[in-house]
Amino acid sequence: MNQLRNKIAHTLSTEEILEKMERLKKTYLGILTPKQVESMMDQPDDYIALAACSTCAGYIGNLTEDARARAEILKEHWKPR
Repeated sequence: MNQLRNKIAHTLSTEEILEKMERLKKTYLGILTPKQVESMMDQPDDYIALAACSTCAGYIGNLTEDARARAEILKEHWKPR
């Protein structure tokens, strides 16, 4: 996503932007179930980019919360000798 954003922000080359969008779509659709992919196939690129960002943000939020919880457990229960 960041590569696509950078390409949009720093170039006027439609071809380069489309290449980055295709890479984003391929990566994002690769993590979805077949049923989810089917529902995304008719969506415009901006919708797919938004969905990919939302999915990534959700994963990052969950991973961050999990890491914080594990750090608290370690802090509470692990005492170095």
